[in-house]
This record gives sequence, structure tokens and C-alpha cells, in this order.
Amino acid sequence: MDTKTLTLIPRNIEAVQVTSESIEPIAEWVQSKLPFQKVVVAKDRLYLPSSENTTDILEFGDWVFYDPQDGSFRGCTDDAVQAYYMEVPEE
Repeated sequence: MDTKTLTLIPRNIEAVQVTSESIEPIAEWVQSKLPFQKVVVAKDRLYLPSSENTTDILEFGDWVFYDPQDGSFRGCTDDAVQAYYMEVPEE
């Protein structure tokens, strides 16, 4: 049997960090793209509807990812962003 080694082609996503100043605009941004799901903002948390009918609970410092290829949102901790993601330079 012959096997091949393949590389998974990365795709770019949009990301924004949750702060006290950005939490309301983030909620509006997500809600505009997911009009049939409820985005909830609490005092210091964002309840983000994500795939598979789950909700990501994000706090200040966490990140919201938007994948324009499939239209999905998900949350991520800042530690995970620092460990696993690289910023794409602007062209």
C-alpha cells in the first residue's frame, strides 16, 4: 500500500478579542450574521451561539472567531490563541 503525506491547507478566519469596549459591538456583529440565534451580553460575559447547538461562554480576554467560509462563530481563550495561532500579515 502506498501512502502520501498531505498538508491541510489553512484558511484565514476573522478574530476579535473580547474587552469591555468591544463586547457590545461583537454581540451586534455576531447577531447580524446569526439572526435566528440569540447572542446574550452579561456584565462581563458574552454567550455566543456556536456550532452543534452549543453556547460558548466568553470572558474579557477571550477571542471570537468567525470563519467566512462556513459562516460559523466560535470562542477561544487567549492562551490558546497565543499557543496555536499566528496573525496573518496584511497584504
